Formats: sequence, C-alpha cells, structure tokens
Amino acid sequence: MKRLFAHIRKHFKAYLVTFIVALAIGLGIFLTFYFLHKSKYIGAMDGTGVAFLALTGIALLIWIGKLGAYDSMSYGFKQMFTSMFGRNPSKYNDFAGYKEEKSRQRKSSSKLYFAMLFVAILFGIAYVILEIVLRA
Repeated sequence: MKRLFAHIRKHFKAYLVTFIVALAIGLGIFLTFYFLHKSKYIGAMDGTGVAFLALTGIALLIWIGKLGAYDSMSYGFKQMFTSMFGRNPSKYNDFAGYKEEKSRQRKSSSKLYFAMLFVAILFGIAYVILEIVLRA
C-alpha cells in the first residue's frame, strides 16, 4: 500500500490532469446526449452509458499500449522518419533493443489508465442509479 501511495504522489500531476481530461470528455459526451434527446431521462441514461463505454475503451487501449502492443508500429515509424529526416542515425539498431528500452521506461512511468477507469466507473455508477430511478 505504501508503494501505491508513493507512486501516486510521484505522478500526482499526471493523474490529476488525466482525471480532469477524462471527466471533461465524459461530461461532453453526457451533455451532448442529454441535450439532443427529447426525453431527458433517456438522454441522461444514454449519455452516461456512452461516456462509460467510451472512457473504458480509451483506458483499455492505453493499457494495452503500456503492455507493448504498439511497439512494432512505433519502432517502424521511428526508423522510417529517422532515416528520412534525421541527421544522426537511430540509436536503436534492432527491435529487441528498442523494446527492452521501452519496457524499462514503462516500469517507472505513471499508469494513466487507472484515472480514466476511475472516471468511467463513476459514469457507470451514475448509469446504474439512473436505471434504478427510471424503473422504479
């Protein structure tokens, strides 16, 4: 538990900015659906549901990116642009070295998908509450 709090203190600004941006995205989606529907309850339910799904999807894409799913594409583009526009040759001669360096960097980086998942869960809870109120 101490490691978790130390990690949050170390990357507090990144988590706070991610939380605020995810909340703004979710509220934007919610308000769009809320004001476009004629029935406000249905618009609120649709808005919270779509915001929950969109933020969960974004968080999952960030998570698999942190696991290294996009490393081959980023390495290929980095090599291509370095060879086309760079003055110095790339410091990575092979993909294995690039992947090892990226995994070393990822271990000490923040896990922003947790902040996005937290906001998504808030929208999911709001959806469940609206569902209960509408059905009652």
